[in-house]
Amino acid sequence: MQKILLNVSYSDNSGKFWQDSYIKNKVFSIDEKLNIHNVIADIIRQDGMEITYKNKPMTNVFIDDKDGNQKAIGYIYRGKTEIFNDEKGKNEIALFDVWVEISKVENYKIEII
Repeated sequence: MQKILLNVSYSDNSGKFWQDSYIKNKVFSIDEKLNIHNVIADIIRQDGMEITYKNKPMTNVFIDDKDGNQKAIGYIYRGKTEIFNDEKGKNEIALFDVWVEISKVENYKIEII
């Protein structure tokens, strides 16, 4: 088992919908033999979002390091959920880009004093 730290956020390019994620700096224990994309999809399903396209990511999430080089830190998936539309008075399917940042968590060796 290994531990990963996840940060998840949702964005809607149309600006019509908004949803916040409860997965912020949360640590999960996962079996490294399992497909990471399926594990992430199961975790995000608990947040009320369903990953589409058979849990396949659309692209990577990158940041620049201090030297200006790109570093991959996660994935972007397509997600869908039902959201109540006040104007129409009913639920409708909303599509989101699901941004997932992944970090590995290691136990820190504590010095015995």
